[in-house]
Amino acid sequence: AWDEAQSTIQRALDLDPNLVDALWYMAEWQGVIAGNTDLGLEYTARARRLDPYSPSIPIVTSWVLMTGGRFAEAEPYMRALAAMDPGNLDAQQGLITILGLTGRADEATEFVESALATQPQPYPPTLAAHLARAGHVERAREILASAVARKESGGSVPASGIAAAYAALGDIEEALDWLERSFANEGGVYYLRSYDFAPLAGEPRFQALWDRVGLYGHHWALDMAVETRAGGG
Repeated sequence: AWDEAQSTIQRALDLDPNLVDALWYMAEWQGVIAGNTDLGLEYTARARRLDPYSPSIPIVTSWVLMTGGRFAEAEPYMRALAAMDPGNLDAQQGLITILGLTGRADEATEFVESALATQPQPYPPTLAAHLARAGHVERAREILASAVARKESGGSVPASGIAAAYAALGDIEEALDWLERSFANEGGVYYLRSYDFAPLAGEPRFQALWDRVGLYGHHWALDMAVETRAGGG
C-alpha cells in the first residue's frame, strides 16, 4: 500500500513537477514512512523554492526532521511556526521537546508555562509526553493520570497519545499496552517512526506493530543505541 501511495504521488509530480502539495506529500512519505530524512528534506526544499511564504514549510520540514530524531535542526522551523502562529499548540509542544532533548531545561520551562497557560483543558496526553521529555515528570504524570481517567470513563482521548506519554516517562510496558489498544480499537497510527515512540524501539511488541503498519527499515533510535554503546566501549 505504501508503494502504491508513493507511485501515486510520483505520477502527480511527473505531470507537474511544481505541484507543491505533491512535494509535501512526498517529503512526508520519504521521512515518515521510508525513514529517509535527507531525501524528505530535498522535497521540502523544492517546495520552499516554489512557495517560500507557505505556512506548510515549517510544519512539514520540522515534522520530517523530528521524525528522524534531528531535533536541533528542527528548532528554527518550529520557531518559525510559533512566530507565524503564536497560539499554535503543536509549535509550543514541539519546542518543549526540542529544548528538553537538547539540554536546555530552563528555556523548556518557559515554554511549559506558556503551554499550560494557553492550551485548552482538559490537557491532552501528548502534552504530558512533551513535559516528560523536558524533565517536568510530576506534572506530566498528573496530566497523564487525568487523561487515562477520562479515557476509561468513555472520554474521547486517543490511546496512542496515552502510549506516547507513558513512553516518554519510561513506562515501557504501559506504553506498549496502550499502543496495542490503539491498534485494536482505534485503527492505530502510521507514524511509529516518530520520536514519541523512540523509547519502544527494539521491543518485540513494538516491532510487531511496525511490521503491521509496513514501515520501511527500522526506528532511528536503534541506530542511536548502537552508537552510544560503541562510544562507551
